[in-house]
Amino acid sequence: MKSLTANPELETELHIFREQVEAIKPSAEALIRNLTRTQLLWKPKPEAWSISQCLDHLVATARSELPMVHRAIAAGRSRALTGHGPYRYSRIAGALINLMGPTPRLKFKSPRHYLPADTKDAALVTREFFEVQDEILDCISKANGLHLARTKVSIFGYKYFRLSLGQEFKLFIIHEQRHMLQAHRIKEALKGDWPFGAPSTTSRTKT
Repeated sequence: MKSLTANPELETELHIFREQVEAIKPSAEALIRNLTRTQLLWKPKPEAWSISQCLDHLVATARSELPMVHRAIAAGRSRALTGHGPYRYSRIAGALINLMGPTPRLKFKSPRHYLPADTKDAALVTREFFEVQDEILDCISKANGLHLARTKVSIFGYKYFRLSLGQEFKLFIIHEQRHMLQAHRIKEALKGDWPFGAPSTTSRTKT
């Protein structure tokens, strides 16, 4: 993966987005390091998600939303919606996005199409998670030069609601940060009540 300094022409706001997405990868690597598949699938409560399901939720969300982002970028190019920041975004949409952050004031029930699978192989989930991070980074690069406020993205399952492209990237990032924090909390909680022994020092989940 290229560092930020390898692309000095990237718009400032996109630089920040890229840096935040790139920071998620080592966080995820630290999360799953030395954990067995069984440990990744363990749930603190029957109704709670496992570490693997937190990651799979992010995969499901990205797989639903990224096609919309690709289409928005293509449409922005075809309509010559170019520009340079700083940008002004909808305050209402911004407030809604902030509610989805790592320390949310409100909890939301995930729509059905964003829900993680119950029995999906943990190794497959982690591989798909890192693939999704690369795709998000690719979208950020392809968005360079577009007007991030005027270029609009449709939201999967919400026919009449659209976000500015810049806000969509921000939503991706804070949503991922939220569930990465959730997954790390599950791991911390399990340290005092690990049902299958301490994390393995030899068995690793491949990414």
